[in-house]
Amino acid sequence: MAQCENCKKYDDCRDGSGLTWPCGAYRPIVTTNADRIRAMSDEELAEDRVAEFSGLAPCPMWAAMDVPDKMYLSKNAAVEVELEYLRQPAEEG
Repeated sequence: MAQCENCKKYDDCRDGSGLTWPCGAYRPIVTTNADRIRAMSDEELAEDRVAEFSGLAPCPMWAAMDVPDKMYLSKNAAVEVELEYLRQPAEEG
């Protein structure tokens, strides 16, 4: 019951039956980086996994972190490639 007081749903369920069942609604007040990543949508994660590079090219280039050895002229192109990668079935390993 100690975790329930930190639960975002505490006010909704504290007047319930009085039984303490793990409802899955518990969210700690302190959120870790891993919690933030797990809570991201596919689109948010893809956006977060794209990086801009400046260098020899006259304009910035973009890279999708999970698609090696390719650079893109626009951020949108890199995000789309990363999103496609994220939505593929996971490889066993």
